[in-house]
Amino acid sequence: MRAKAWVEKGLVYLVLVAGGLFSLLPLIWLIRSSLMDMGQIFELPPIWIPDPFRFGNFSEALTILPFGRYFINTTVIVIFTMLGVLVTCSISAYSFARMSWRGRNLVFGLLLSSMMLPYAVTLIPTFIGWSKLGLTNSFIPLIAPACSAAA
Repeated sequence: MRAKAWVEKGLVYLVLVAGGLFSLLPLIWLIRSSLMDMGQIFELPPIWIPDPFRFGNFSEALTILPFGRYFINTTVIVIFTMLGVLVTCSISAYSFARMSWRGRNLVFGLLLSSMMLPYAVTLIPTFIGWSKLGLTNSFIPLIAPACSAAA
């Protein structure tokens, strides 16, 4: 009985290790591709070890476009979105969990059903709404929806 348990445990670990290595494959592919020349990336059959290693790809990626500007834009959007979500969702959650008010279940049901809508369904109406407000070329459409209780 003890030997059977060791074999079963060994098989479970073997399957887990194989699954873990398989899930690392995209990361390995990413690292390999980042060290290759553009011509080597698209060769068939794939080359797994770059020849030569191009470490200059990293500095080129950071200097070919204004990476600093993109980083600042992303940081601003993330900070304001995070603060907005924390404030509005905390207030909404407290209201739904601790307070009794008329229509609470209906509003909660509408909130849940609006969250279940696929993004593709709301994409065009949302764009039309923001363009009518004249805010399509700003950060506001990226930040404001996340600050609503339905985010």
